Amino acid sequence: MKQRLVQKQTQKLMMTQELRQSIELLQYSALDLRDLIEQEIIENPFLEITESTSTEISASTQTTDYQQEASHFDDASDYSGIPDYEASDRKQQTIENTAELRPSLAAHLLEQIHLTRLTEKEQDAAEVILSALDDKGFLTQDASILLSESGFDANLAPKLQRTIAALDPIGCGANDMQQSLIFQAELKPISQQRIDALLLLKKYFDSFKKLDVEKMAKQASISIERTQAAIEYIQSLEPVPGRNFSSGNVEYVVPDVIVIETEDRDSNNNSKLMVLINDSWIPDLHVNDEYVKIIEADQFTLMKTEDQDYLKTKFHLASFLIRGIRQRQRTLLRTTKAIVKFQEDFFYRGPRHLKPLNLKQVAEDLRLHESTVSRVTSNKYVQTKWGVYELKYFFVRGIKSVDGLEVESSTNVQDRIRLLIEKEKSKPLSDQNISDILKKEGIKIARRTVAKYRSSLGIPSADARRTHKKG
Repeated sequence: MKQRLVQKQTQKLMMTQELRQSIELLQYSALDLRDLIEQEIIENPFLEITESTSTEISASTQTTDYQQEASHFDDASDYSGIPDYEASDRKQQTIENTAELRPSLAAHLLEQIHLTRLTEKEQDAAEVILSALDDKGFLTQDASILLSESGFDANLAPKLQRTIAALDPIGCGANDMQQSLIFQAELKPISQQRIDALLLLKKYFDSFKKLDVEKMAKQASISIERTQAAIEYIQSLEPVPGRNFSSGNVEYVVPDVIVIETEDRDSNNNSKLMVLINDSWIPDLHVNDEYVKIIEADQFTLMKTEDQDYLKTKFHLASFLIRGIRQRQRTLLRTTKAIVKFQEDFFYRGPRHLKPLNLKQVAEDLRLHESTVSRVTSNKYVQTKWGVYELKYFFVRGIKSVDGLEVESSTNVQDRIRLLIEKEKSKPLSDQNISDILKKEGIKIARRTVAKYRSSLGIPSADARRTHKKG
């Protein structure tokens, strides 16, 4: 009776440990999980990395209880639908899928393009221009040629380029440095320095590059003083608009999940979306058969009790870890698929089409607890064609329209507020002004909510902005 009680207590303890480990594994990022596995391999002799590209399953027809437990955790069916890459492909994919935490410069600008007053067709044309942007913020091909080759009106190029240049970072989307500087100067308030600077940039750029003050003054028929002031004005602009976006200490992340568009089409003729687990950073594990044989051997019972307990515990812990990783991957895959289903428009059309979504909706769809969905989306990143995003990014509050329907995500509304403030002229917009503008656009939002969103964006109040401009 006493032996049975001890056995039940031991099993209960093991189940508690397994549950705790499963919960912890859900919260780990791909890199954190890799580090944990590496540490566990050092400490647990039962854990071994599978060298082959596919998971091997024990094929013995008469397995012991230990072998059945170990082989059960290695069931490759857990990853049905996930490609089995060759070793070289996996290594290359790992490199390619290592991404910056923030979106690319083009994706960053595209998010803002969708918040402008451009028509849908003009936004599509702007996306073509952004696709040819290099890291410096310049185009690798003339904008009008790009539009013409893509079936758009080439005459849209100047308008679209000026719209892109007004976004953050300012000055992007130009064909070259000269055009970028012109765009930046045109966005500044009218002044004599601005007029002279534009004259030099448009007509005497070669002389400006040589900083030949006397020659420029003579060519432009202006005084030496005005020429020097114009040069200083130009030098205050950003010659390489994209560099500030990509400079500094960049934090890199490995996407846990990848969403791609396949060649297959749905009923609406859209390419179907496929969700893949990026397991290229996570070693494939199995239980070491040689150590399992030690437990199965007759001599095992002759070992010291503490040695038997040690080996049994390590075996169970190895099995728990393998099963926990499998469960983590399954839950992550299911959760991401649910998010993609709810936010399908985002993956096809970009950040502007992000919809209101909460944890409860996904949890109910998957029949999971909200806390499970919260854990599995924490510290996880998904690679999309728009950039790399944290899974938490897709859970956003909704803002009601004037007719009471929830139509805009809070993220989109914050971007709209930021853009309105960036475009304000001499008189800063008050929070009430912004609330009124958004109401006219069909977004019902209170003044205090505007103030909260503005504050979260790190933007000072209208009075503070007014004082700054005067200063």
